[in-house]
Amino acid sequence: MSKTSKKRGASPRVSEPRTLPRPAATWQVQTAKARFNELFRRARTEGPQLITRQGKEGVVMIADEQYERLIATANQPKSLLQFFRESPLVGLELDFDRERDEGRSLPREALTPRKQTRRTRNGVPLLPAGPNAVPVTLDLVNRLRDELP
Repeated sequence: MSKTSKKRGASPRVSEPRTLPRPAATWQVQTAKARFNELFRRARTEGPQLITRQGKEGVVMIADEQYERLIATANQPKSLLQFFRESPLVGLELDFDRERDEGRSLPREALTPRKQTRRTRNGVPLLPAGPNAVPVTLDLVNRLRDELP
């Protein structure tokens, strides 16, 4: 990371160019067309392959994994500091002061406890569990069934 200027009012240097690997080989368009299979294989195994037209214009063939990595990191800032420096909100005066919240008023009904309604299961009312309530187990059900006439 390069050092930034400490002078007041000077804009800091935000991004640095990324260093990418140099192409492993250079191909003329005609050669690339004629030997495309080899070009493809070498781009996958040896790295980027530069293809030029008359030695001037050029394109680079890279493996799809390299392309995905480049795309994924292209728009990512190098650090949180860089992210905030590149923010569109830089220099914007924001007001973070808030008015004191006094809460809200509630109607009297909200403060009084509601009557409990009877719960039912399969249409049968459930009895409220008392302090000496026994959990219902399969053994208890079988024992009660055996006691029935």
